[in-house]
Order: sequence, then structure tokens, then C-alpha cells
Amino acid sequence: MLLIILVAIVVLVALFVVGRSVANARFATRELLELGSIELPARLDPRSPDERPERVLFEYKRVVNSFLWMGSNTPYREVLAVAVWSEGGQPGPDADWNRSFVSSAVDRTQDIAWRQDGDFQVGEGIHRVNTHETPTWVLIKRWPDRHLALGYMIWKKDASLEQAKAMVERIAASFKPKIELTAFFEIVRERPGKLLAARHEALAKQLASRNLTIAPDQPPVEQDGIAYVIQSDWQSIGGRWLFAMSPIGTLPATARPYRHHWPKPPEGVGHWPDLVYYSWRDGEGWVMQGLPTDYLIPEAMTPWLAARHTDKSKAYFYAVTGEAVDEIDARPIDLDQYWKALPFMAPKLADGTLVFELVLK
Repeated sequence: MLLIILVAIVVLVALFVVGRSVANARFATRELLELGSIELPARLDPRSPDERPERVLFEYKRVVNSFLWMGSNTPYREVLAVAVWSEGGQPGPDADWNRSFVSSAVDRTQDIAWRQDGDFQVGEGIHRVNTHETPTWVLIKRWPDRHLALGYMIWKKDASLEQAKAMVERIAASFKPKIELTAFFEIVRERPGKLLAARHEALAKQLASRNLTIAPDQPPVEQDGIAYVIQSDWQSIGGRWLFAMSPIGTLPATARPYRHHWPKPPEGVGHWPDLVYYSWRDGEGWVMQGLPTDYLIPEAMTPWLAARHTDKSKAYFYAVTGEAVDEIDARPIDLDQYWKALPFMAPKLADGTLVFELVLK
């Protein structure tokens, strides 16, 4: 009986401490792109905004800082979703973007029982992540006149319903627009075109630095031992893809696969390029394998590769890189890193510090 009482006291103290920490949370100002700012708990980390012509979604999340929660998914114990929508847009549950907004706020909460509580939609459910299950609040509230909606998820052991509602109200009250909605969404609509133009300009400058001109869907352009092609409809992105491939040497062909070492790159090189190698297989011909994973090679490279593969006793190794030409959300185009890495790769392949033969026991 004494043990039960002690456990109950510990639980009550923990709830009191957590409740105070929620109520007395340190706040930080977060910029909502060009639109304005909002104040929210500093413990919530921002994610990249999701911009569409009719609405923008902002996400802020608090990770569970415990190794006991480690697993295949990142565990969050608190999530805030902020939605703003354009003039003339739909503000309510029937809005086209509402599903993505609510999904963001809900995170991994399941079996939600929703009810209307004044201006709030209140949900009670179970947050499931990495084999853990935690009772959770989910709150949704919209301010149609301000073109603002907030979605908030927090574990019940971290906050009472009243504390969660107070948090949402406080965050909403801190929203301070700097420009009109019409001007903001004009920026949002123009941004993709400007980003794409900047991406094209960056690529053009890098190619011009080496006097390279590459036309789409043409045979490889070869310069300084590197072959380049642009495929106009790359299957994984449905757009133009720039591909560069440079031979870095050969090793003896073997029935056993090669694997990578990936030593530390030299100064000024952020990372090693991807590697592939070709070896002869009876009945199959020249077969490509990637290090560490297979790589899709444009068909335009086939004649160039066929002319190089002349000795079946050798495995032919290449440093490869690919860049999406027209994809604004892709990583920045940086062919310079590829060019910088190439001079260091052939010596490391030759001395065995770049790849090794996998010996199966």
C-alpha cells in the first residue's frame, strides 16, 4: 500500500512539474517567411514550410530526447501546424488543403475521437511511434478573418486540455503580419520561377567555367576524361537530368562484389561522389553495380561505356554524379565538388583505401 502511495505521489509531482514547464515555456519569435512573425515555445523546432499558391503550411516539432524512444521514425511529443491562406481561399474543413494541415497537426496520433468545444475542434487519441503508445490531445482552431489556422498536438502527460487550449490562443495572439496577404501570396506564386531561374543560372555558370555546352538527348560530351549527358525526361523526376561520369581506374574482376571504404574526403571536398563499377558476367555481358547502391545510367552513355570495356579480366570503376536541372526542391547544383574530388579518387582506388573486395566466409 505504501508503495502505491509513493508511486502516486511521484506521478502527481511529475505532472505538476510538467504542467508548470508547459505553462512557463520560454517563447521565441519565428519568422513566417515574408508574411510576418509568430511567437511559440522555443522547444519547438521549425521545419521547411510547404508553399502552395493558395496556402502555406508551417510546421514546428519537439523531439522526444530519450534513447528509449529510438526507432525507425522520429518521435515527436509536441507538434504545431500553422496555416495561412490567400484572399478568396477556403478557410474551413472543406478546404482542399485541410487534409494536409490536419495531418501535419495530428502527426502519428491514431484512433482520434473528435468533438467540438466552442471554437476548438478537440481530438483525443493515441500517439503511436516506435512501439510506444501515448494518450494525446489534438486541437484545431481557425480564425477566418485573419486567414489563420493552428493545429496543435501534445501528449496528455505534458499538458492538460486547458493548458493546450491556452497555448494555442497565446500563439495565435502573437501572429504579426508585416505585409498584406495579397502581396505575400504574390511572392509565393513567383518564388518557384525565381528559384528555377537561379538554379539554371548556377548550372550555366559552372558549365561555362569549363567551356561546356551540353544539349539534351545527345551523345556524351567528353572533356578531361569526364563524359556528360543531359536526358530530357529522367524517369525518377520527369524532367531534365544532368549526368557526369568519370573513369577512375580498374581492379581485377572477381565473382565477389566490391564494397566502399569512403575515407575522409580531402580538404575542400564535402563528400565523395557516388561510385559504380562494371564487370563481365557470362550470359549477361557487362553488368553495373553501385557502391553502396545501384545507380541508373542514362542510355546515351551506353556507346561510350561499350568502347571503354575491352578487358573481361578487369572491373571498370567510375565516379558519377547527377543533378536535376528543373527541380527547385533538389539539392543545390554543385559540380565543383565533383570536379574537386576526382583527382584524389584514382590513387585511393589503386591503393585500396577507396573500395575493397568483399570476402564471403
